[in-house]
Amino acid sequence: MQVLSTNNKHNYELFLNYIKKLQFARSIEALDPILSELCDFLDLDGFTWFHMNHAGQVIELDTRPLEWKKKYDDGLFIYSDPIAQITAVTNQPFIWDQALKVKKLSPKEWSVMNQGQEYGLSEGINFPIHDAQSNIGSLNFYSDDLTHIYDVWSEYQTLLSHVSFLCHTITNSFGHLNIEEIPSLRQLSRAEAEVLTLAAQGWRSGNIADHLYISESAVKKRAQSAFRKLGVRTMSQATVAAVLRREISPYGLDTYQASLK
Repeated sequence: MQVLSTNNKHNYELFLNYIKKLQFARSIEALDPILSELCDFLDLDGFTWFHMNHAGQVIELDTRPLEWKKKYDDGLFIYSDPIAQITAVTNQPFIWDQALKVKKLSPKEWSVMNQGQEYGLSEGINFPIHDAQSNIGSLNFYSDDLTHIYDVWSEYQTLLSHVSFLCHTITNSFGHLNIEEIPSLRQLSRAEAEVLTLAAQGWRSGNIADHLYISESAVKKRAQSAFRKLGVRTMSQATVAAVLRREISPYGLDTYQASLK
């Protein structure tokens, strides 16, 4: 693949044209062709744009193979997808390859990644966004060429972060129904949500117990109760499910507690 470079003035100006198009976009429908053109310009295989507001409404643009998407959705792979787990608790862009090198994967998580590779989702770049209103967005570009992924990351990381921010802004402004008409989706108790919020930040049971001034067995009891409500079996699955369902905030306890007021 040809390596595109922002050092090439022509390529840089072409990329800025996509940003200008996004700045004037006034609908979700306008995002799809712009992101598709940008994907072609970067010589990447496809993209996904996922957005959920704090009322639980989801908007998704997805160019993944339909067979894989159906398999992914039917199998509820999102709860065992390590990329989704990382996205749920970080606001920093990352390359899949780098992130997976520092995350210890379970056999089920490896299975999801290996099955995705069969459909061309071998490597990718992720640009997550969590805002102060507990809306979450994630722009992914994927490819089967790791070298090219690193080339695109090296040359276009800052510009692609701006693209993700614009997608998030457009979706917040034009993509959802009136959130006042949507009932709250919260099912977890405040105590359960506090435990999962700290777990999402990487805290262990003993540290959570000390922070909340409760016993470690009480932490585990609250976690198990949350697992049952969310329909999951592990803490990593629970934190992903809770963030995606707007039960907890990836920003920590202060933001979660403020959202209850």
